[in-house]
Amino acid sequence: AGAYLLFQDQLDQQLRASQRREAALSKKTRPSAELTKAFEDEQARRAAAEKKLTASVAEYGESTSHSYALLESLLGEQLAEGRRMQAALAETTRASAETRKALAEEQARRAEAERKLALALSEHAKSSAEQQKQLARLHIAEAPPRSVREIPASHSGGSRRARPLKTGNCTLDTKNVGSLKDCLNAFNQ
Repeated sequence: AGAYLLFQDQLDQQLRASQRREAALSKKTRPSAELTKAFEDEQARRAAAEKKLTASVAEYGESTSHSYALLESLLGEQLAEGRRMQAALAETTRASAETRKALAEEQARRAEAERKLALALSEHAKSSAEQQKQLARLHIAEAPPRSVREIPASHSGGSRRARPLKTGNCTLDTKNVGSLKDCLNAFNQ
C-alpha cells in the first residue's frame, strides 16, 4: 500500500506540473514549437506513467505477500550486516586503543631516554671541559719559552713569530660538533 501511495503522489505531482504547463500554453496566443513539443512529450510521459501505474497496481495486488517476505528478508540481511559492522568497529576500536597505549608507552620511554642522554651529555661536557682545562695547563707548562721554540719550516725569512694557538668553541655540545672537531684537530697538531 505504501508503494502504491508513493507512486500515486508522484503521478499527482506530474499531473500538476503538466496542468501548469497546459495553463501556461493556453495563456499564450501562439505557442512556440518548443513549447508544443514539450507539452506533447509531457502528455506522452503522463500516458506512460498511467500505464505503469495500472500495471503496478495489478502487480501489487498479486504480489503483496511476496513483497512482504522479500522485505522481511532484506531487513534481516540489513540487521545481520549492521551487527557485523558493529563487531568490526568494536575490534577496530580495541586495536586502536591498544596502538595508542603502545604509542604512549613508547613516547614515555623515548622521553626518558632523551632525558638520560641530555644528562649524560651535560656531565660529559663538564668533564670534557675540565679535561680540556687540564690539558691546556699541561700544554702551557710543557711548552718551552718563546725564545727556545722552533719555528716551523713553513715560516721563512724575517718573520720569527711563533704560530698562535687556534681557539674556538671547544665546549662539548651537540650543536657545535664541527667546532669541536676543529678544536681536537688543532690540539693534535
